[in-house]
Amino acid sequence: MLRPLSILTSLCVALATARLGAEEWRAASWAATGNRQERPVDDRWEAPLSNQHPSRDANVELVGYDESSVGSPTGLPTLPPLAPGVAGDVSELTAHHDDDPLTPEYFQTCEHGTNPLECVDCQSALCLDGCSPWARLLPFASVPPSGDVGVGHERVGLATFFLDSAKPFSHVSFSWEKAWDVAAPDRSEFFWASPTTGPGAERSVDVNTLTARLELASGRTAAVFAAPLRSLDPEFNDNTAGIGDLVTGAKVALVDGNDWVLTHQTLTYLNTGPVNRGLGTGHVAMEPGLLARYRWTDECYLHGEVRYRIPISGTKPFAGEVLVWGTGVSWIACETDAFAILPTFEVVGHSFFDGARTTSTGTVVDVDGETAVELSPGVRFVLGPAGDLGLAEIGVSGGVNVGDRGWAAGRLMVEARWSF
Repeated sequence: MLRPLSILTSLCVALATARLGAEEWRAASWAATGNRQERPVDDRWEAPLSNQHPSRDANVELVGYDESSVGSPTGLPTLPPLAPGVAGDVSELTAHHDDDPLTPEYFQTCEHGTNPLECVDCQSALCLDGCSPWARLLPFASVPPSGDVGVGHERVGLATFFLDSAKPFSHVSFSWEKAWDVAAPDRSEFFWASPTTGPGAERSVDVNTLTARLELASGRTAAVFAAPLRSLDPEFNDNTAGIGDLVTGAKVALVDGNDWVLTHQTLTYLNTGPVNRGLGTGHVAMEPGLLARYRWTDECYLHGEVRYRIPISGTKPFAGEVLVWGTGVSWIACETDAFAILPTFEVVGHSFFDGARTTSTGTVVDVDGETAVELSPGVRFVLGPAGDLGLAEIGVSGGVNVGDRGWAAGRLMVEARWSF
């Protein structure tokens, strides 16, 4: 009876010795690679593969140790004993860095947690401590590049400003738009109502518009809602400000492929703006349209749209149908995993098929065939990674009138957008 008990006791002692040797080896490897996290105590914890052989993977030299000698029961090298009372003491280990990104010089220790922030080859001047308030406010500045494609590849197909996105996606945006010298604002009752119900004859007006826009997408479909606030500075009429015509609508992606996206969109303009002050058109309008996007390359997308504005119960002979059309391109200038710069260039046109407008002298002129064309360069900045409010983007775009029948002499838009 004593002999089996003696064998069992010897076996338990051997297993305990092997376990202790493995734990000491893991502690030494963990510290030698420069990681200052507290070593996990979970029995199921496994050291990373790169830490299982530090003399090869992390260029770690064991001082006073011959690698050919393997003396532990587990096949791992036997390390010098740890100092009494000091957990994870690896004073016998020295690391040669040689620009190895896993050495301690490439780590910043977070005093509020155990997960250090790696700043490996940080291409941004802002390589922030992950626990600082600035890092939480500007998270894109503390995310190192991974070497793979960045966030720009995800957002470049959605970067346009004046052209509606053919790809339905959930987001909320707030934009400020400044338009100078809007000529003939009552033309086809596209901007405001005719002199019979709206402001009097006007030569030009400066407009500031704040717009909140919400798009909720589910698969290939999306619902759209927009609410504008306008501030008007006419040349002849009184200055005014207030809510404009609300917009609701929906879009359905008819084709959602790898290269092509074709979407049908229908918008409804509700006459909620005060007509006599020039903040609304005074009638409801429907606007069916077709939106298109084509992937030229993974870093460049082409965009296009055709929308047809149809007034309902407008004032005759002013109210008329208007074709809104445009084309554009967006591409990636630079990107990381959490930051991207996406330039855009758009050409937007308004073709007034029928209706009338009032000149500055009060004469009513037919507008059949007048077309306003605008060139709009812009740039959008992606500020990732996504946070509590979604993925943040901010962009700036401007428009320059082409020809003498333009809609406005110039436009400037600043937009903040969160996608979720």
